[in-house]
Amino acid sequence: MNILSENIPRKAQLLIVLFSLFLSGCSASRHISSQALSEKIERQDPLLIIDTRSRYEFNKGHITGAVHIPFWKSPFIKESSLDCNDKMVVIYCEHGPRAGVARFFLEGELCPDIYYLQGHLKGWKQQDLPLHSSKP
Repeated sequence: MNILSENIPRKAQLLIVLFSLFLSGCSASRHISSQALSEKIERQDPLLIIDTRSRYEFNKGHITGAVHIPFWKSPFIKESSLDCNDKMVVIYCEHGPRAGVARFFLEGELCPDIYYLQGHLKGWKQQDLPLHSSKP
């Protein structure tokens, strides 16, 4: 007998999974340090950097070259709109949980291997690394 499928509505099951991801963040995954990412950006290595924060946060300041995919839109991203081929894919938010949710939906067929930015944007800022601002 499967307790979840019989007693809990499908939307509630999804919320439980997302909440679990929120709590676990990105503890058991591959990471890249802020310094290493900064060096890759300077060398112009092939990268896909994904910022999963809100539009307001993204516009206020993001890592140069980052694309904005809010974590709540990640389940709806189509393969044709995300080019992960032959690139290192790095995902971040401010502290980690939103990046964990987005990674759950993006990793696999869309992007076979995604790295978390160690310390996320908070760590990047603590090291005084450059941010790019966008006008709304």
